[in-house]
Amino acid sequence: MASLGEQELGLLKAFVAGCKSNPSLLHQPELDFFKDYLESLGGTVPPPAAPKAEESSSGHGHSHGGGHGHSHDGAECHGHGQPEPAVVEEEEEEEDFDTPTPEVEHTKLEIPGTEGLEAEDTSSLEMGDGKAAPSDDDAGAASEHASKGREALSNRDFPAAIAAFSDAIKLDATGTRAFALRAKAHIKSKQPHAAIKDSDAVLERNPDSAAGFKWRGKANAMLGNWVAAYEDLSKAQSIDFDDETFDWLPEIKKNATKLKEDARTYDRLVAEREKLERVRRQKKAKRDYDRSASSTSSASSSSAGGFPGGMGGMGGMGGGMPGGMPAGMAGLMQDPEMLAAMQDPDIMAAIMDMQGNPANLMKHMSNPKVAAFIQKMQGKMGGGMGGGMPGGMGGGMPGGFPGGMGGGMPGGMPDFGASAEPAPEAAAPPPSMDDID
Repeated sequence: MASLGEQELGLLKAFVAGCKSNPSLLHQPELDFFKDYLESLGGTVPPPAAPKAEESSSGHGHSHGGGHGHSHDGAECHGHGQPEPAVVEEEEEEEDFDTPTPEVEHTKLEIPGTEGLEAEDTSSLEMGDGKAAPSDDDAGAASEHASKGREALSNRDFPAAIAAFSDAIKLDATGTRAFALRAKAHIKSKQPHAAIKDSDAVLERNPDSAAGFKWRGKANAMLGNWVAAYEDLSKAQSIDFDDETFDWLPEIKKNATKLKEDARTYDRLVAEREKLERVRRQKKAKRDYDRSASSTSSASSSSAGGFPGGMGGMGGMGGGMPGGMPAGMAGLMQDPEMLAAMQDPDIMAAIMDMQGNPANLMKHMSNPKVAAFIQKMQGKMGGGMGGGMPGGMGGGMPGGFPGGMGGGMPGGMPDFGASAEPAPEAAAPPPSMDDID
């Protein structure tokens, strides 16, 4: 191929500059051959710009110039309505995966128990020693104190009843009767915490005591513990039916049902929140992974631009076309090993030095990495750099070896492999492209 003259080169450079400033030129049908060539080398041609909507003139979309500019034969002009307004598409906001799902906002339902309850201190309440067997005298005295307590309870003298049952428990704490009656006296005195302590003592000695469940259930109801109250009273009824317990149950059941429904609602909201949070974390992890992969891919693509100022996409073609692109260059730029080698600082420094002065090639041959790189490039270019590239690299890669390698090394490229044997004499180099008319 004959070399281009200065005028042709100037036109070509102007054309490339125009393509850089307005890549849409490459989408003209008459330049399809050039666009296909660029894409075959791995270049990317930007998509054509979207056409801008032309604004209408005078509402008709055509000029009337003092009249319509066309004849309607006296008929009314139709088809000149106002143009339809452009539809503005709203950009979709990117979903927020970084903000945690809000915590559940739920006010727990509370149904108060008996009003006017005073604070209690049950630490000094006599509980006796349930493991010590009483003597006959103590057992008899305890029985007498229990009788006095029952009498005071029937007379609604609740403090006296509590004191008498405490004296009985102090002497004999092995039974359940004194504890159950004192629990009842505590209920009548509005002391639910003390009643629960006595009821627990009853159930420790007899787990199937209806009285123990009854008074503990009533005490829980007084404290607003409706679910626990309903469970205790239902258990008491299943052991021994009681009319008083039967009268308490309807209201306690209603309140317990409300609290159970409220608890189920809260549990459902928590479960839904946990599900949303789990999905958010999964989407966030996927988004972060995709971003990382995209960033790595972009960095790899940009770093694989090849020679400095060279094949970096579309913009790298400037100045490289004159004289023609060597046939193996596309394969060279797609070779992973070559691309990796071009990231080596030593190799890139040698390339840049040889760009400034191709005669410095021999200076870098002592570096095995540089020698191996040039040997492989020689093979990729198909024919060798030692006299094998007519006129060098035909005008050079864009920003690459200026003017090529100056006709190559005389006598051919030396063998930098492991063999120490002298290379065979190279054939005489063909004439330079500058000598071809």
